[in-house]
Amino acid sequence: MTLTPFLQLQQHPAWLGRVSGLKAEKMLRGRRKPYLYVLRAGESDFNYYITFILPDFSVTHQPFMISQEAGEWSVCNEQSYPISGIPISDVIHVLMKCKKDEGLPFTAETVT
Repeated sequence: MTLTPFLQLQQHPAWLGRVSGLKAEKMLRGRRKPYLYVLRAGESDFNYYITFILPDFSVTHQPFMISQEAGEWSVCNEQSYPISGIPISDVIHVLMKCKKDEGLPFTAETVT
């Protein structure tokens, strides 16, 4: 059975749940790994954030939404990306505007 994008997010190693942007930023601040990221819930249903380190080592928060229309799933930020049948992990680099192999989830293993 294929997991919905919502469940894929919640089971992603970088998922923090409902934490503030400030807390997410504090977790990443000072780490010198561009595109190290966390995923977190937004302030309302279907809204999420990817908080990540830019190449200049500053931290940014990219909002995105997950929606379903006519049975098709999409991730939306500045534009909409169809994701039906695509793992959410294959869309993360698009949200950060980096190469697919540059994204690094913030986990216990990446902290050390």
